[in-house]
Amino acid sequence: MNDLNMEKFSPKKAELITLSEKYKALTIKGVEDEEGYLAVDEARKDLKRKRVDLKKTGKELRQEARDWASAVIVAENELVQIIEPLEKELKDKQDKVDDEKLIEQRRVLLPERKESLKEINIEITDDELLLMSPEKFQEFYNHKNSEYLAEKAQKIKEDEDRIARQKEIDEAVRRDREEEARIVKQEADKKAQEAKDNVERLKKESREKEEQIKKEAKEREDKIKRDADEKADKVKKQAEADRQKIIEDQKIKDDKRIADEKSEKERKEKEAKELSDKKAKEEKAEKYVKFLEDNGCTLETKDEFYVVSNENQKILYKKVATYNLDELIYKMDGNMICCHGLNFTNLQECVAGFGKTNEEAKADYLNNLK
Repeated sequence: MNDLNMEKFSPKKAELITLSEKYKALTIKGVEDEEGYLAVDEARKDLKRKRVDLKKTGKELRQEARDWASAVIVAENELVQIIEPLEKELKDKQDKVDDEKLIEQRRVLLPERKESLKEINIEITDDELLLMSPEKFQEFYNHKNSEYLAEKAQKIKEDEDRIARQKEIDEAVRRDREEEARIVKQEADKKAQEAKDNVERLKKESREKEEQIKKEAKEREDKIKRDADEKADKVKKQAEADRQKIIEDQKIKDDKRIADEKSEKERKEKEAKELSDKKAKEEKAEKYVKFLEDNGCTLETKDEFYVVSNENQKILYKKVATYNLDELIYKMDGNMICCHGLNFTNLQECVAGFGKTNEEAKADYLNNLK
């Protein structure tokens, strides 16, 4: 549809305005005004007929408009199909050249990128680097750098563990040396006592021999102790020197990158500390559970035991038998539970116990009875 003919609407706009002005003056003076009522009714019916005719004409014109729009879309698609494949082909040619230009621009960044990756022990081909946008390269670098830092942190931990193990070995060697010296001294003392008995039996001659045996035993003891102390001290100093050298070497390597890695390192250290604290807490709990189980306190027998804690110890008590002094009463006193007997009157004259639980309050009460 090339020409939408609005003249098809009938009546025309001017006629409708005139008609509206004509009918607008109509009134009904009251219930008795039949003539006015009929005039208004006729005018209303006339306006309704014209409105229905206008709606019908509008519907016909809209259908013509829709048919015309569909034809336009078909023509549009036909024309676009003629040029769109060529447009895509030309764009592909441009994209290829643009990609080559982009690779040449990225080639300038190759030395810097390769140097950054070399610092974290990553090898990758130039072609792979050239295909990475700055954002993609940064993402790749960050990922590999995180792995590098994790490996480095693990190596530091392994070195620290190795030093700790060596320290334990050195301590065991020291204890063995001391035990060896003690045994030697014990044997020397035994020989000295035997020599003393011989001196008493052999009198003057034996006494001189006894003194010589004591002197030799003392010299051997002193030499063994000196040798053991010197060797233990040397091993300890060497271990400390090795540990210090490892720490210093690592510090020299890390100083260069410490500014850029500060925030990441703090996060890693926090996670490591949380993991270490959690592990230490779990180990402490496991040791405590093992302590209880080794002494017979399990979930099945826990009612036969109670634990008293102080600043440095947890003391496990086992109930051997029960002697009822009198019925115990438990009640809240502030934020603690108070335990006392039936005859309790006040804290100045009577015994009572306090605790966070009934068991703790009872244990305190029994302890105060002693």
